[in-house]
Amino acid sequence: MNWETLFIPVEAAEKEVRCFTPDEAQRIIDAAPEKWKVCFACMAYLGLRTGEALALTLANMDFENAVLCVRQSTWYERILTVKLKTSRRDLPLPQALVAMLADYRKHWRPGAPGSRPFFGALT
Repeated sequence: MNWETLFIPVEAAEKEVRCFTPDEAQRIIDAAPEKWKVCFACMAYLGLRTGEALALTLANMDFENAVLCVRQSTWYERILTVKLKTSRRDLPLPQALVAMLADYRKHWRPGAPGSRPFFGALT
């Protein structure tokens, strides 16, 4: 192997991941329909991945202590445990999100107690 011709493409290594600014995220949340609004708020405020947000159930939410427990994710419409042990975590809920979740809960129709994803199919 000729080590002189081996190189790491700098452009790919230095490419920054594009993230929404807090203002952009809030505008998305504000413009979304109610079910999506709460889902997007969970993702923006807590840094949840899409699959984690879509797999949330009431059993994952401790309203009394304002904590959300991330224990599962979705993949091709199947609910699975999170891939890594480090993905399993308890997150403190900001009061604004507690209020949004509590309000959404009033309109939500559960299936089996605590087992149906909180945001359902989101279609």
